[in-house]
Amino acid sequence: MPALLMDHPVTTTRISEAKARAEVIKKDYHPEVTVGDVEEPGKPEATVATGAKGDSPGASANPARPTQISTISLLPKIGQVSASAQPHETHQRQRMRAQAYYLLMRERVRVFSSPHPAEMITYYADNLRDHADFDTPANRYGYALALTLGGRAKQAFETLHKIGDADPENLVFQIALGNAELYSGARDAALQRYARIEKSFPNNRALALAHADALLEYGDKAAGKAAEELLRSQLARDDEDPDLQTTFARACELAGDTVRAGEAHATAAYLNGRAEDALNQLKQIAKRGDL
Repeated sequence: MPALLMDHPVTTTRISEAKARAEVIKKDYHPEVTVGDVEEPGKPEATVATGAKGDSPGASANPARPTQISTISLLPKIGQVSASAQPHETHQRQRMRAQAYYLLMRERVRVFSSPHPAEMITYYADNLRDHADFDTPANRYGYALALTLGGRAKQAFETLHKIGDADPENLVFQIALGNAELYSGARDAALQRYARIEKSFPNNRALALAHADALLEYGDKAAGKAAEELLRSQLARDDEDPDLQTTFARACELAGDTVRAGEAHATAAYLNGRAEDALNQLKQIAKRGDL
């Protein structure tokens, strides 16, 4: 058990220590990046969307009003830096890409943390209809995720297709497009998309999980084996990821490898804090005569 949990409640001593440590960090830390400071060298300063207009469901205050990114197309360049770029230009572009990526992940968290997809659909649809400055790639992405979760994957694909065409090398959009294809019934199209973009993004965890899920959805034994092989390289790098272990277990089940599936399920249970459950599963596996 972590000491932090054993010592609850927090004592005044720990509070004092935390404040003292924070003061040391504050003196030594000299940040160069200012939120929203995304000026590209040689061009006017850009303004970047920093929030969604209107109240998000469950929010206690109105988020900041967003504005369109106005200098360059940021999203297709996430994670890509030109070898010929000057250090100052590279630094500026890295900040712009980081900000663009943050905006996408913020909307992803907004959607997936909501227990009511229908409310999120309404939130995005109303703001996109009523406020022109809300119409950003990040908000369109959030809208598409809400549509997919709300059982309207075909409409989500239409929304994603527009921003995906503008940024064809953006992995975030491509995974979302594949998911929309999968849940709208176009499983083969989703599989082809994932296989195609894996050439540009090999060994990417999010892509591997999405591809494996597509293989396992309505799949057969061959699909299970393919997913099993796809995830094996991910587990070789990180075998303490419960999501990878759970998906790997499903793949093994479909492939007919029940022992390996049981082991992966037990590992996932252990990594999720259910040690007794994991132990009981492993005991059952150990009783098998064909182990």
